[in-house]
Amino acid sequence: ELLPPFDISALKRGSDTAGTVQHRDFADIQLEEDAAAEDRMARFADFLADWERRVAADKRARSEENRAYLEFVQALQRRTDAYRQTYFRAREAYRRRCLLAERERQRLLAEAAAVEVAAAAAAAEAAKAEKKRQLQEAKRGKKRSPSGGKARK
Repeated sequence: ELLPPFDISALKRGSDTAGTVQHRDFADIQLEEDAAAEDRMARFADFLADWERRVAADKRARSEENRAYLEFVQALQRRTDAYRQTYFRAREAYRRRCLLAERERQRLLAEAAAVEVAAAAAAAEAAKAEKKRQLQEAKRGKKRSPSGGKARK
């Protein structure tokens, strides 16, 4: 079986049988370009609207998260203040007890010192009185010598 001969005329340049090119007019080209531009603009508008919705949702979420965090911090601050007040009250009560105990100790020491001073003053007074009594006894008990006050040779 023989093959039909191969027609190369369609491959030659300038041949009438080569692929026919349809020439479009400027208006058709402009309409296609306008349609493509409108399609791009519509897709961009959709993208922009979607982006704005996502930004607004993100802003609301961040605002809600910030509000929740501030509430948490405020609650934490209130608890910290309450614990701090409890601690300060206990510390102040302990401080007062220590001060009262120290004042009582100082008062007792002062009383003991006053008693010691009074005892020392009384002892000194007693010693002074004893010495005075001994001097008076010595003066009374002095006897005259038998020679009548003349010194012996």
